[in-house]
Amino acid sequence: MIEPLIIGLVFLSAGVVKGTVGIGLPTISVAVLTAVIGLDQAIAVSLLPSFASNLWQAIDGGAARHLIRRLAQSSLTKITGSS
Repeated sequence: MIEPLIIGLVFLSAGVVKGTVGIGLPTISVAVLTAVIGLDQAIAVSLLPSFASNLWQAIDGGAARHLIRRLAQSSLTKITGSS
């Protein structure tokens, strides 16, 4: 019962840092959650919030289309190369 509360507090704290500085959500959340639930679970739990905060930041910045166009070829090459 205490784990969900700790996980919530970790993400709240990491979100405050991300909102203040613009970076740090995955760094803080994975580091602290590893001590509570283990590395594998910490990474798995952090994936969606990290992706969502980065997506929100990209859309809010107003240059999402430009970034997608600029990084599409590089991203596709990385995805293809890692398959």
